[in-house]
Parts: sequence; structure tokens; C-alpha cells
Amino acid sequence: MDQEPLDQSVDQSRSSEGDGVPVGLLIRLALAGLLIAAVVVFVLQNLDSVPVNFLSWGFDAPLIVLLAVAAGTGVLLRWVLGFWWSRRRS
Repeated sequence: MDQEPLDQSVDQSRSSEGDGVPVGLLIRLALAGLLIAAVVVFVLQNLDSVPVNFLSWGFDAPLIVLLAVAAGTGVLLRWVLGFWWSRRRS
């Protein structure tokens, strides 16, 4: 009886070059590289210091820091409200 050994199966998700790297991994790495490059360009274009006045406080801060704080606050607020809403509906 001719039986194939189980350890010699062919993985169809590998690249055609035979280097053993999955094609999906290469695509994800390329997309991550593009995203990192876009973030670096965004940061480099927003290094200017801007005045911030809130109630009686006033200070100067880099624009990118203020944008990051605003984005982080939005994500945190969305997460808290989503958690609250899911608890309320249960």
C-alpha cells in the first residue's frame, strides 16, 4: 500500500517563490508599513506649537499632542458609552 506521510502536505497559502512566507502576512506587513509611514508624515506636518485657552488656564502645546489627546478621549468616551449602553440593554 502506498500511503503519503502526513508531514509532507503542501500548504496552499504560501507564496509562489517558495520562500515559505505566507502571502497574507506579506500583505498585512505592507499595509502596516503604509499606515506607519502615513502616521509619521502626519506627525511631521503637525509639530507646530499652538496656544490653548481653557477657562482660566492658558498654555502652549504641540498640535500633534492635542490631536492625540482629542482622539484618545474620543476612543475612551466611545468605549465607556458602548459599555454603558450594553449594560443598560441587558
